[in-house]
Formats: sequence, C-alpha cells, structure tokens
Amino acid sequence: MARLTVLVAALISTSATIGLAVAVETVMPEWRDPEFGHRLKRLRQNETPGRPLVVVLGTSRTQQAIHPAAMGFANVSGSPRVFNFGQSASPPLKVLLTLLRLLDAGVRPAAVVVEVLPVWLATDRSGEDFFGAKAATLSRADLRHLAPYCTNPDVLRSRWCAARLSPWSAQRFILMSHWLPRWVPWNVRIDFQWDTMDADGYTPFPHPNPTAELRAKATEHAHREYMPSFNCFRPGETSIRALSDLVERCRLDMIPVAFFVPPVSPGFRAWFTPQVWAAGETALATLASELDVPLFPANEYADADFVDGHHMLPAAAERYSRWLAENHLKPWLVRKGVIP
Repeated sequence: MARLTVLVAALISTSATIGLAVAVETVMPEWRDPEFGHRLKRLRQNETPGRPLVVVLGTSRTQQAIHPAAMGFANVSGSPRVFNFGQSASPPLKVLLTLLRLLDAGVRPAAVVVEVLPVWLATDRSGEDFFGAKAATLSRADLRHLAPYCTNPDVLRSRWCAARLSPWSAQRFILMSHWLPRWVPWNVRIDFQWDTMDADGYTPFPHPNPTAELRAKATEHAHREYMPSFNCFRPGETSIRALSDLVERCRLDMIPVAFFVPPVSPGFRAWFTPQVWAAGETALATLASELDVPLFPANEYADADFVDGHHMLPAAAERYSRWLAENHLKPWLVRKGVIP
C-alpha cells in the first residue's frame, strides 16, 4: 500500500510538472511572462474588425505615456486601433523579441511604432546576459530568436531547461500573484501589472498625484539607474543591431515602422552632460536616417509631469498621446496608406 501511495504521488507530481510546463509554453503565456501574456490576452479580447492595428513597442516609459484612448481615434471601421505593448526593463533586444513573439502568435500589425530614447541606445548586453536571470519567462521559440544575439546560446538554453524542469518553483511568485496575491510579499507581488492595464494595454502610473516623498524616492532610483551614462555615451552594438533587425523584419512583412522619442523632464536631461545628450540624439538621428525610418520627436513637458523624470503621470500622458496622434502618428499613417 505504501509503495502504491508513493507511485501515485510521483505520477501526480510528474503530471503537474509536465502540465504546467506545457501550459506556460502554449495556452497560458501570462503564467510565464505576465506583461507580455496579459497584453496579448487584452489584444485578442478586444479585437476590432475593420480597424487597422497599430502596435506601440517600448519600455515602461511607453506603458505609462501612450494612452490610446486619449488619441481621439474613433471606434469605427477604417480608424486605427492603437495598442500599447510597452514592457518594463526592455532594451532594444527585448523590444525586438516582443515583435517576434507577436508575429509568432499570429498578430500582424498594420503598422509598428517603436520607442527609442537616445541614451537608451547605449545598452549593450548579450542575450544570455540580459535574459539569463529571466529564462523562466522565455518560450522555446524565444530561445531560437535570441540565439543570434548570444555569445554562448547554451548558457541561456540550460537555464531555460532548469526552469522548465521545475516550473512550480520557477514560476511560483507569478502563479501566486495570479491566484493568491495577498500571500505574496509586497516587494515581489506583480498583479498590478495586469490589474491596472486597460483594454488598449495602457498602464498608468498608479498615483496621479504622487507625494513629494514618492517623487524623491522614484527620482533617486532613476538617477542611480542612469548614472553610468551621465558622462559617456557609446551606442551599444547589440541595441543598434536589434533595432536594425526589427526594421528589416517589419519590411519583410510589409509593415510600416516608425521611431518615436519619449518625453523626459528638463531635470532628467540635466543629469547628462550636454555632449552626452547631443551624442545620443546624433546617434539616433543617424540610425533613423540609415534605416530610412521616420523619427517622431518628443514634445516639451515640465518636471511636474513625471514621477521620476522619465515616467509620465496620467494627466500628462493624455496630453502627450493626443499631441503625438495629431501631429505625427495620424499624418504618417495616412502617408503610408494605413488609414484614408
């Protein structure tokens, strides 16, 4: 009887492991990578036949600055449907991976708009360096997409295999954030990533009027994050290659693509020496010119419009989204024949 009990327990454990590993690879991508999976789910839940899909790719700056509902596009056939597919901590390589994931999922946008902050181009990490600690969020197809950008693809592959062999451990905080969020320590709880997301993928900063203390803490974090680039700028080879490959893939699929520079505060720009900021702008302008991609400039906003100098607050995001749509996005979509 004891032997049978052990055997049954082993079968249940094995079945649960295999079942979860298969689920995160196929029907439940949000259990693997919540930011991507829940955005894909929202995109599919709110499909609007007859409206060309415009996908905006980028970082958390895009998440909190691009408010499609504020752009003024009517919910009628022929009018563009803009969807915010920004994801936090996204260097150009992750932005490229997001596009490839969407295409793998059968999503074919009518146009793609990509956030490119000039100093962000300095990011130059290999695939295994950036994604190694996040291997559990990747799919098997992702490994194939990232292999050309890895110094040693086997490193990333081995970490991914380890995560799939013990998915209940590797995905535990993601699963608990879905099922039992109150049981998760606040500093690793991530249910806000989908609870605050609207039907168009927009994720506003949760505090429309942040306190001075919150602003100071967020600004200190941003200052520390960007400090290595304050006095030196060198375009990262991986970043330039990823953006170039993104444009090439869009063109192969006949998808118009444009870049946009997200707004940042005067205080944020002042952290960088004038030479560094100018070098970043020159590098971006050169890249856009070489790729023959239109570059939508940033509009000017005050320090008070941001929580930390580069993440917009909701009221400013509405104004910016309206301005971007009227002055750049709509005219470009008309020129490209995406909308009449």
